[in-house]
Amino acid sequence: MKKVEINDLEFTILFSADEIQERVKQLAKEIDQWYQENKWVPNGLIIMDGAFMFAADLTRNLKTDFPLQFVKIKSYSGVLQNEIIIESSFDFQTLKNKAVLIIEDILDTGNTMFELIKILKGLPVLDLKICSFLVKPEVLRADIQADWIGFEINPLFVVGYGMDYNGDGRGLSDIYQLAQGSPNGHVK
Repeated sequence: MKKVEINDLEFTILFSADEIQERVKQLAKEIDQWYQENKWVPNGLIIMDGAFMFAADLTRNLKTDFPLQFVKIKSYSGVLQNEIIIESSFDFQTLKNKAVLIIEDILDTGNTMFELIKILKGLPVLDLKICSFLVKPEVLRADIQADWIGFEINPLFVVGYGMDYNGDGRGLSDIYQLAQGSPNGHVK
């Protein structure tokens, strides 16, 4: 089994780069079909920093062309969730009365997404969809649902494909999950 060590924690492979790229292509087809059928042109809202690799691959595979914006949201310190911080310099008013497609790397508890959705619905936006590459259904809030999901995973912490552990591991082309038995592996 392929493993990596990051900052004294061991991670084992969860999804290979090939599996990731195949799923991204499938998601792009599903998203294209929905927007073509519904005649919407979304405004992409990419959640930084973790979603940048997924967003780049997804948008390269989409036939639907639409404007992209980035918002920085942070809720992690190490492998544990902390307070939710949304970049205050982002002008959410640019999304008012528009269709929005949120592109996210991972939905854990959904607390961060809940806060973002509250802001967007308060504008209001015309339509709101979420595409999250990974979802942890065991810990996800019941009131948060992604419209498109790459993979459902268990609650252990993951790195790679844009996701990091204290800034390290983002550049890995595979996705790795914290090895069973490692300390602090679950979202709190």
